[in-house]
Amino acid sequence: MKGLVFTELVEFIEEALGFDVADMMIEKANLAHGGAFTQAGNYPFEELLALVVSLSEVTQKSIPDLLFLFGEHLFERILALYPMAAHGYENVINFVATVDDRVHVEVKKTISRC
Repeated sequence: MKGLVFTELVEFIEEALGFDVADMMIEKANLAHGGAFTQAGNYPFEELLALVVSLSEVTQKSIPDLLFLFGEHLFERILALYPMAAHGYENVINFVATVDDRVHVEVKKTISRC
């Protein structure tokens, strides 16, 4: 999973709930690399899951509620960083439904250039 998702999660928690909560989330998740992420990096999905589970335990908020709030934040950030990515979509559901297909097309283009 792209590092952008991880860095945005940490930044979102820092802004919404504070640095202490973000630190507790990372510490409780017990990640192999200590929770140091870069936007350009790639990380296992399991690490994102560990962060969300630990955040739920720290905040006593449900995982679905946390994912909903973070999803809103992440979509706004993606639109701000990559406005052309969502061009032509009527809503977030239509956009998300096509992300996987669009990503695979771009990966295939990149691989064919190598």
